[in-house]
Amino acid sequence: MWHMSRKRLMLKKDTLNIRISPRIKRLIEQVAYSEGLAASEWVRILIINELRRRGVLRKIQVPPGLEEGE
Repeated sequence: MWHMSRKRLMLKKDTLNIRISPRIKRLIEQVAYSEGLAASEWVRILIINELRRRGVLRKIQVPPGLEEGE
């Protein structure tokens, strides 16, 4: 049985550099930590969810034969 997380299917090659206030950074780190995530992963999830909400990003398509349980 072969399992692959959705996270592994979405390749992460590019970076996005942003400037935020120290207070916002601390808040992001606190919230991310409380959810067991790194700040960068928490922000990445936030961005992806917003793009999906706006309908400009579809859910990840899993190629046939890679579905969980196969």
